[in-house]
Formats: sequence, structure tokens, C-alpha cells
Amino acid sequence: MIKAAAFIMMFSLPFLAVAQRNPGPCPTCAPTAKNSTTSAIGVEYKYHPGINIAGAKYDGFQNRNNWNLGVAFIFGSKKIMSGEKGFGILAGYRYALGTSTNGNLFAGVRTALWFNKIVGDGSGKQSSTSINKAVVFQPGIEAGYQFLFDNGYVTPDISYDYGLRLKPDNSFKSMLAKGKIFLGLSGGYRF
Repeated sequence: MIKAAAFIMMFSLPFLAVAQRNPGPCPTCAPTAKNSTTSAIGVEYKYHPGINIAGAKYDGFQNRNNWNLGVAFIFGSKKIMSGEKGFGILAGYRYALGTSTNGNLFAGVRTALWFNKIVGDGSGKQSSTSINKAVVFQPGIEAGYQFLFDNGYVTPDISYDYGLRLKPDNSFKSMLAKGKIFLGLSGGYRF
């Protein structure tokens, strides 16, 4: 957990440095008027012990709320996740709980469809002869704070995601199956 917190701090420093140089909201970037929209591209990192998820995403801001689409890659610990890795397609929506143009608390929903490879049977025991594939549908809820800067944003969040295996094979398991709490950080450029 300490490693994840250190990584998140290191990841956010460049975005915070930009915010200090440009402390005010960008009039063309901060959606304040009704039906005002902007777009953003960014990166995202999610952490749960033994599970690391990194990806890229597109955000569409509408009146301080935003929807997002992205792709991500999962890198599992060999010790905990049997070397599970793969990629996913992500979609979500975040509702701003305030009216500030500099940032707001938010609540949101998100979903992912993961296509993973699992070495062994998913129990933590490695087997070079056994590689299984898992397709996991993972809906979730999230909350956090979205800091909006001149031409960027940084968003620390916490989410609860529940994975449902779509492939009905009980001989192996995906570490994404069942409920997990993830700590996350995303940031990007708004235009």
C-alpha cells in the first residue's frame, strides 16, 4: 500500500506543478455555462494489492460532469495473481457534486470488459503448461475529487468493482472476479 501511495504521489507531481504555474481556471476549458463542453485525453492508474491497472482514456466534460472511454492493461503479481495479465475496454460517467470551476467531489459509475490470460489454475501455483483465458465483465462505483487546472486535471479516487466471469469455466479463476476496492489516480490534458 505504501508503494502505491508513493507511486501516486510521484505520478501527480507534474500535474500539480502545472497547476501552480497556472492557478486560475482556463475560461475556455472549465465548463461553467449551461451546455458547455470540453474534451480531455489522459492516463489512469488503479491499484489493489497484487493488481496494477494502467491505461489511457478520453474524457468528455459536460457542465463539470464527465463521461469517459478508455483502454487499460492489467499487470498482476505472479505471487498473488498467477501472472494474470490482459487488456480491457472501459467506460464510465462521473457526476460533480459541486459547482466550482476549480474542482469538485464526484460520484460515478464505470464498467470494464477484460480479456485476460491466466498462467496455471488461478490458485497462485504456476504451471508452464496451463494457460487459461478469462473474459470478465466488471461494473463498479467510484468517488473522488477532480482537480481542474488551466489545461489539465488530476483525479484521485477510490472505487469498488465487482467482476463477473463471462466464460463459464470453473477450473480456473480470475483475480478480478468478485468485489475489489481500488485506489486510483488519473490525470490529463483538457482542450
